Amino acid sequence: MRILDGPNVHLPRPAIQVRLQVDAFMEAGETTFAVWVRDAGGPPNLLAAVANADQAAVAVAVGPPRSTTRAAAVADLVRYVAVRLAKRGGVRNLKVVLAPGWESGELIVAFPWRRLTPAERLARYIAYVLEDLGTSKLSSTLARVTERLNTSPAGERAWVPEPHVPTVGITGTNGKTTTTRMIGNLLVAAGRRAAWNSTDGVYVDGRLVEAGDWAGFGGAGRVLETPSLDVAVLEIARGGILRRGIGVRHLDVAVVTNVTADHLGELGIHDLEDLARAKAAIVAIVRPGGWVVLNAEDPRVLAMRERTHANVCAFSLDPAATGLAEVVAGGGRALTVSDGWLVLRDGSAGPQAVVAHVPIVAISEVPATLGGISRHNLANAMGATGALLALGVEAEQVAVGLRAFVPDADVNPGRLNLWALDGRTVLVDVAHNEDSLDAMLDVARRLVPEGARMHALTGSIGDRPDHVIVRLGELSVQRADVVAFAQKERFLRGRDPAELVELLQHGAKRAGRDEPVPVHDDELVGLAAMLDRTEPGDVVAFAVHAHLGDVNDWLRARGATMARVDELPGRHPA
Repeated sequence: MRILDGPNVHLPRPAIQVRLQVDAFMEAGETTFAVWVRDAGGPPNLLAAVANADQAAVAVAVGPPRSTTRAAAVADLVRYVAVRLAKRGGVRNLKVVLAPGWESGELIVAFPWRRLTPAERLARYIAYVLEDLGTSKLSSTLARVTERLNTSPAGERAWVPEPHVPTVGITGTNGKTTTTRMIGNLLVAAGRRAAWNSTDGVYVDGRLVEAGDWAGFGGAGRVLETPSLDVAVLEIARGGILRRGIGVRHLDVAVVTNVTADHLGELGIHDLEDLARAKAAIVAIVRPGGWVVLNAEDPRVLAMRERTHANVCAFSLDPAATGLAEVVAGGGRALTVSDGWLVLRDGSAGPQAVVAHVPIVAISEVPATLGGISRHNLANAMGATGALLALGVEAEQVAVGLRAFVPDADVNPGRLNLWALDGRTVLVDVAHNEDSLDAMLDVARRLVPEGARMHALTGSIGDRPDHVIVRLGELSVQRADVVAFAQKERFLRGRDPAELVELLQHGAKRAGRDEPVPVHDDELVGLAAMLDRTEPGDVVAFAVHAHLGDVNDWLRARGATMARVDELPGRHPA
């Protein structure tokens, strides 16, 4: 059982989530399952079918073991038991949501709660009553538990913060932290008092007030407590949605950057469809009249527009993307690239109005895009622009903010931070999955001057599937001229470090490397060793996890300075 304190993947309000092991129901013979339905006295559709004396008809109604028909029958039975129990506890018309379980033979039951203790007791009794079927009729079991259901102490009341200011929520696999920071800083540049939470802390007007991973329910509360706040900006991580729910009752704007493979196999997320359903929870709580800002290049993200009654703004680097035209034709907005500019196509004036084409800013003037080299930061800038326009910020003010947002170690730590050191370029990024590592290595390659080499210091944290870790090693060797791996001792997360290295080396071998890649026990040691092997003009791409702050301090102590891409010798056009 899990208590979800806020809107979640099942319901747009606090819910109790129960994982039930239903193998016995799925595997029982048709006659046995029919007896359980009769003992339960329902549900009506199944009860009428199993009352038939014709065993063949009964078998068809309940389906053979492990069949799709049986799964539907089990779900109907579980829902019926939950609703009957709730009525005995004084709750009429309980909303019950059913979903496939995390593992084979499981079924998830979710229902809203107002008072915690009765809701927890109801959840336990659902399992108890189901387990009792076959030995006792439902009516008898209900009689035994009714008094206990009705005498439960009230317990904690469900409470989700009600935003008192316009509130933006940002989620996605990659780019959500950068987009959150970008939106917050752009709001400050536009004269709004903004607070935001992210994986590295809570910020007010760009000042860190609480360090730590606050990209969850608690972080939202901290942001909304900010005095004299104009706009709240909330990074909403997958883990927070699944473990506790979203930390606000509703949003005015939601931004979804993308859905790519990350953390699969955790918390019931087995594939990209599961992941997309989880992240779409923020879209479902945007108020009518608000805006959802969606990446049109990701079909799973664009499909989230079906989950909302809000206005839609889509963005894509491809101006010919079908999704953009569809959104604009439907009265929405689109952000894309045209002749080196970030431009807005606005169809929100209505179907009879001429679609407005508004140039926002020249891409070469947006430092976060590294002169257009960083495609994913260009996409992040579009997501941030869509959010700012949705909040009523003028396009000219958005452009001013985009020109001022520099991706350095102070404003956007760990996200494509460029350092210049003795004629070398060091690119530091918390590239934590396949897509983010691929993006970092692509940017690094474009920064290498002719005749110089690209070095990559990479690795993996422990909570990644084996095939992902192998792919990280493979990508490193495919993209870089010189490669080394660094252990992430603070992020082993139950993995044997030797096992991590073995998987990375397997990836390197799959990419065609015969000899083992050098391995360093520490990120800082690895960076120092790699820099000692470089020549002026070389570029080092460093995927950092455990020592970001220490790395920045170490680079400064060595005399490194933050750099803009137009100051570097190896800038290649995007």
